[in-house]
Amino acid sequence: MGQYISGLPNVKYLEIINDKKEFLGVISAASFKKQNNDNTRNFISYIEGENEGLFSVVTDVVFIFDSLILAYKKLQSSNQTTALIREDALPVLNEKKEMIGVISMQSIKNKIVQSVAQAF
Repeated sequence: MGQYISGLPNVKYLEIINDKKEFLGVISAASFKKQNNDNTRNFISYIEGENEGLFSVVTDVVFIFDSLILAYKKLQSSNQTTALIREDALPVLNEKKEMIGVISMQSIKNKIVQSVAQAF
């Protein structure tokens, strides 16, 4: 699996969903590239609740309907933000718990500044 993912340089993360297509977590593609030939077996073991140290799975999320302040607080308090595509970012989910993107702390700060500036 690591060789396959290594051959896809534009793949940054893998999304884990349940049978209802609801978000369960995100794993950085780099995690697979760093693992040895047993990474497929390790990944399955991780998903089944074993070998917890092998992969950093991001399960903290921001919902599309969260306020800017709540999104800021979620990003600020999460200890999972460094395991994703870039530091200080979390997945964004819609109402159906489907991942629709990723938001960074810098994006949140920019939106807060824009909101404040528009208020004056």
